[in-house]
Amino acid sequence: MLVMWIHFINWIILLTMATVALLSSNQKLSTTAMMVARVCYIIAIITGVIMMIHGWQFHPTLTLLKGLLGLAVIASLEIAFAHKRRHQLSWKLISMAFIFLIVVAIYGLYLTQGRPL
Repeated sequence: MLVMWIHFINWIILLTMATVALLSSNQKLSTTAMMVARVCYIIAIITGVIMMIHGWQFHPTLTLLKGLLGLAVIASLEIAFAHKRRHQLSWKLISMAFIFLIVVAIYGLYLTQGRPL
């Protein structure tokens, strides 16, 4: 149960840092938020693997799909971060990253039957 809370809180922090990184006009603040988001990736991957081990026995296909969707979120955020650093960020890319993030969050809550909430 503790791992679920760590994972959940980590994703809230990641959402906040991604929002700051992508929407901030301050370059220094944006870079710092990107670095914090990358640390959150590591924590999310570690806690996600731990939860995947436990969830695999009940729903292997759904669990694998959640892991792949989580990696897709990280990839979309990194693409958005790269475009932000090159000053080529579009609202379409920002929307895609946040839609991925929200879909994965909803899917994760479905997979854990609403826990840890």
